[in-house]
Amino acid sequence: MKIKNLLFTAVLSTTALCSNVFAQDIILQSEDAAELFDFDGAGLKINDNAGVENIDSIKDGDWVKYTSVDLTNIVNFSMSVASNRTSDKTVTLHLDDGVNGVDLPGTAVGTITQSGKTGGWQTYVDSDIATLTQTVTGVQNVYFVFGVGDINIDYFTLHKSILSVSDNVKETQINFYPNPVADALTIEMPIGDYNQYTILDVSGKVIKEETIQNGLRKVELNVSDLSKGMYLINLKGIESKTFKFIKE
Repeated sequence: MKIKNLLFTAVLSTTALCSNVFAQDIILQSEDAAELFDFDGAGLKINDNAGVENIDSIKDGDWVKYTSVDLTNIVNFSMSVASNRTSDKTVTLHLDDGVNGVDLPGTAVGTITQSGKTGGWQTYVDSDIATLTQTVTGVQNVYFVFGVGDINIDYFTLHKSILSVSDNVKETQINFYPNPVADALTIEMPIGDYNQYTILDVSGKVIKEETIQNGLRKVELNVSDLSKGMYLINLKGIESKTFKFIKE
């Protein structure tokens, strides 16, 4: 199987980040699937449409398998999808539990729900990103199990955490709570020398950026409008500090 790497090129300027600034997402092309399971015999197949190979004739209960996928630092996944149906479609990522050697999808670790038409059966769009419900690691076989709705798939993307950031809060000399957080994230900054905060998702996209009043040592950030998942927050001032939090 050929697994293609996509190099993410956004770089954050901060002295507190580890040297591993780049994250290599894993792209699983449709034509590289090791196995296709056609649940109802409706014709699940790899199709070539004008040079674009895709998983075609997908129905409820079908699944595809990819072997020897390195899941280290994978935190969420998405897909390139096309559909001419308005109904919701679901795709769930499963691990290969390998129970008694049975070659079947095991533990479910995340689900994407895709709604509406994309403009045609060969008009592909990027789906929403589904955050994994548990930590995954190591080289494993994975399955994508299809739920209700007719779709075509060009490829799947397994997204890695963009930055290797220390989870040891004491090293940052900053307290932040609660974590996970639902509505308001409180940050206590003993030295009071930070003048800006930036919230980013794990792909490096800036979600929110605001200034902090000079000398302020405690702030409450409203994060109620964020989607569920893992985020990075970067504090800038005479130095920069970055840490992770989870929105529930």
